[in-house]
Amino acid sequence: MTQYIASRTSKGDILIIDEQKYIKGRSQLKPYLTLKGHEGEGFALEWNKNNHMQIAAGSYDGKLSVWNTVHKTSENCIAPMSDFIFHKREIEDVSWNNFHDSIFASCDDGGYTAFWDMRNSNKPIHTMHSHEGTIYSL
Repeated sequence: MTQYIASRTSKGDILIIDEQKYIKGRSQLKPYLTLKGHEGEGFALEWNKNNHMQIAAGSYDGKLSVWNTVHKTSENCIAPMSDFIFHKREIEDVSWNNFHDSIFASCDDGGYTAFWDMRNSNKPIHTMHSHEGTIYSL
């Protein structure tokens, strides 16, 4: 079974690397895929625990995006299948639900947490303002 590693760049791209090619130590390792859609760096990045071909990422541009890595193009670049807009500040973390493949959460520097269901819309199904400081992890 092929395994993939996701890595962020400071320009906002997410590089998907084939683990087997990485282990073989290729000197000029090229990404299997490049996920486009963010304008800057960020730390929020997680593979869907129930659908291993989906990955979510939040960025310092305040945008939250989900990609389906099955939809590979000839240029090996993929635009997001969905963008989710709510956060006004930098997104610090994203986490998929352990049991439902369409539900995930995100948090930001403004103390907000948003819960999302990809089946309904690009608006959160619930939000909460926990405190005035940054939420770093879910």
